[in-house]
Amino acid sequence: LSDRASDNKVLVLDTWGFEAPSTKAAIAALSNLGVEGRSLVVLDRDDKNAWKSFSNLPQVHVISAGELNAYDVLVSDWVIFTQATLPTTAQKEDS
Repeated sequence: LSDRASDNKVLVLDTWGFEAPSTKAAIAALSNLGVEGRSLVVLDRDDKNAWKSFSNLPQVHVISAGELNAYDVLVSDWVIFTQATLPTTAQKEDS
């Protein structure tokens, strides 16, 4: 994760803000962020619209913060968190 951060390839968003599931909106959001290549999107399990929006994209792997692991980070060009997933990740690292 620190390797991706040193390359400025870790993003933290307030929220995705999808009002309804939309693959088109997910593609646009990633494009607006300048994200290209394989992306690891770390989501809160309750963010159903984001899960559904990203699940059809072949270059995007979606996981919950509790599932975050070194392999998924290493095979991804980008790692994208929301504010809701950061505390869970920090707590996991402290354990």
